[in-house]
Amino acid sequence: MIRKKRKTDNNFLLCLIGIFLVSVTKFFYLIPLPYPFSNEASNVSFSAFVAVIIFIIFLGRYQQIKVGKFGIAIGILFLILISNAFYMMNVYNLNLTSAFGSQFFYLMLLAYFPIIYFLKDEEQFYKFCTLLESISLILCVVLLCQNIIFKLNGRKFLQIAAVIGVNGRIYSVAEGLIRISVIISAYKLLDSQLQVLRKKVSFFNLIVGIYSIILVDQSRIYLISIIISILTIIILGQQNKMDAIKILFYVLLAICLIYLFYTMFQSLLSTMSDNNNGSNYARKEAIDYYIPLVKKNFWTGIGNIVPNPSSTLFYYLKGPLGIYNYDDIGIFGIFVTLGIFGLGWYIWIIIKSLRIAKKAVHMKALLYGLWVEIIVSVFTMSYLDYSRIVSLVLFLSIMSFGDTYKK
Repeated sequence: MIRKKRKTDNNFLLCLIGIFLVSVTKFFYLIPLPYPFSNEASNVSFSAFVAVIIFIIFLGRYQQIKVGKFGIAIGILFLILISNAFYMMNVYNLNLTSAFGSQFFYLMLLAYFPIIYFLKDEEQFYKFCTLLESISLILCVVLLCQNIIFKLNGRKFLQIAAVIGVNGRIYSVAEGLIRISVIISAYKLLDSQLQVLRKKVSFFNLIVGIYSIILVDQSRIYLISIIISILTIIILGQQNKMDAIKILFYVLLAICLIYLFYTMFQSLLSTMSDNNNGSNYARKEAIDYYIPLVKKNFWTGIGNIVPNPSSTLFYYLKGPLGIYNYDDIGIFGIFVTLGIFGLGWYIWIIIKSLRIAKKAVHMKALLYGLWVEIIVSVFTMSYLDYSRIVSLVLFLSIMSFGDTYKK
């Protein structure tokens, strides 16, 4: 009877987590959402709203909360955000709704607590991973279909306000969820102790996920960070005796890497060395513009609100041309928006995660792989950005489980 109740509780909690993960995809961008949840793909207020509802249901049903390794850290971040909101109210004369509304998406971090409560053992962990991979796989298929259809006839069926580039690029849609799930899939495929049946979804998700990053997101730094993360997992997860599946996987991966680096090397090299290139120019100019502002707002930052383009405040926060973005300048963007306390919090999380990966007995390859990914991309993007906040939820949850995981 107790076992049956426990199974029912676990299934119920897994359903809640599944609802949250699907909400992150906005129902795979196939269903139009009402205002204020619609518009840009980077608008993650819907999944933040769902996270709050799920957190309330979770507390009501289980009447307890597991803090894990990062529960207190999340609480500290919320205090930093509250302080930042009051700063914006005072300096920019914002009302309560506008100031705290700009911080609303951070409430997605509440999903951390149901997830780590669910992750009690290895079986629960792989159920969670399979759920995450399945949702990611569906999303990738949808995005690739949109990419192909747009290139064929210019038609857009995704229910977002994003403008699709002539090359099929769509910003923010292939981000947070896919970023973590692809790394998990690589880890599962290399786990010799895992049953082959459990690797089927992982295989397809890895392949389709990487294709989505290449064809839909088209960010070179994103792709390189994923590749380096996977290579880290391969190196650390390598055993003395490699079976035929691993050898085949290495060969296929090596072919893909050679092809990718061959086709990307010249483009990446010229882009990174050219300060007049679009993305690098905007990043460099953004940093130059924000440095004096940060000096004046060292402790609090300037806030992360993005006002209406018709407002003069818009050009103060987004630069004279209105093109500078906090989420394009990585860890420096955290310093700009949340000040030294926000920057210190993020560095603390990175250091704490490294310590967990170092002392882990099991899952060491996965933990290091996740950590390497966040480090490689630290100067161009951060997990505190709108489109990657779900990556932070998943990153902290898996790191917390890895700290206590014992086979």
